[in-house]
Amino acid sequence: MTNTIATRLNLYREIHKGLRHGHGLMLTRLGNTDWRDIQQTQALLEALDAHLLLCERHLKHEDDFIHPALAAFDTALLHKLAGDHEHHEGALGMLSARIASLGSTTDNLRPLLGHQLYLAFTQFVAADFEHMEREEALVMPVLWENMDDAEIGTIHGRIVGAIPPEEMMAYMRLMLPAISPADRLGMLTGIRAGAPAEAFQAILQLAARPSLSAEDFAWLSTELGKAA
Repeated sequence: MTNTIATRLNLYREIHKGLRHGHGLMLTRLGNTDWRDIQQTQALLEALDAHLLLCERHLKHEDDFIHPALAAFDTALLHKLAGDHEHHEGALGMLSARIASLGSTTDNLRPLLGHQLYLAFTQFVAADFEHMEREEALVMPVLWENMDDAEIGTIHGRIVGAIPPEEMMAYMRLMLPAISPADRLGMLTGIRAGAPAEAFQAILQLAARPSLSAEDFAWLSTELGKAA
């Protein structure tokens, strides 16, 4: 990757890092939870359901804002991505059905159904990792070749504008711990420059603080203070 490409606006990098991070957290919890414990089970199923909703919404953001731009430059690649999304939507529906079934089953069946849910989510994650790599390796180069950063920034702005605050906070809790300290600082510096002070403080307290280690949050707070 050339230095020019490395510094260009990337529609996928941060959100995909966040989703990969979230997938990993869910895989770990699905693997080590005690399915005999009904409270632990319900908490995990609610967390997984919320994570899957973010995945579903992310697909819609790509369908609504990135794919129309790609359609002007590479219809074959667009067709492949549409097939990926159709597969993902089917997998998400199947996972939601498994969650509902597990949440209402008897105690003795929960360990079996929980392991089946774990395996099904593993299959979804494997397919999603491949899909996200395809978008980053193939789609962004097409957009970079045919669009300048102002045009790509317009797409990014439309995506951000379509995300309600509560949903954005959930994405931020995934992205912030998944990206480098420098990228984290750059992201939040940019948000502070364009957002109301109350909204920026909400991101710091409700997304950054609970998702980062105490050491990482302290460093971030210090650097944001220097840049103020």
